[in-house]
Amino acid sequence: MAESEVLLDDFETPQKHLSEGRFALLCVLTFGLYQRWWMYKSWKFIKDKDQSDIYPIIRSIFAIFFLYTLNEKILHYAKEEGYEKDYSSGPLFVGFLVFSFLGRLPDPFWIVSSFSFAFILPQFKAVMFIKQNTSEKALENHSNANGKQIAIIIVGIVLWALVILGLVAE
Repeated sequence: MAESEVLLDDFETPQKHLSEGRFALLCVLTFGLYQRWWMYKSWKFIKDKDQSDIYPIIRSIFAIFFLYTLNEKILHYAKEEGYEKDYSSGPLFVGFLVFSFLGRLPDPFWIVSSFSFAFILPQFKAVMFIKQNTSEKALENHSNANGKQIAIIIVGIVLWALVILGLVAE
């Protein structure tokens, strides 16, 4: 294999472009599980880029310990690609943790925790910028949801309907 082919394979080409709106929708409909998937994919990207021996799955599961570092690494790589926006990793990390822990609130107040994705939206935008501007991999731009996303959306709508019915029935 040529060196460029190896490099492209390392970055799982082609990359998929995901809009901010679809990202937010998937995060809310999956009760935050999509956020963990996104963290896993972001750590995998960093592992490949740094050629390190980290375990992305562990870092995404234990985000409480690694999210700040993920925020910083994403911003660093985005700046290398010419990203002009900035964000403060500390407040975003704290906001994510606070909103995540709000899931422990009683019914129906726990629902506010579904919006913890808002504290990783700046990092998501930076990752999308990296994917759009790096010369190391191709980016597929899809305006329609793929089959997996449609399945997630359908299951999420059903689960949210059940949650709402359960809250109303009380």
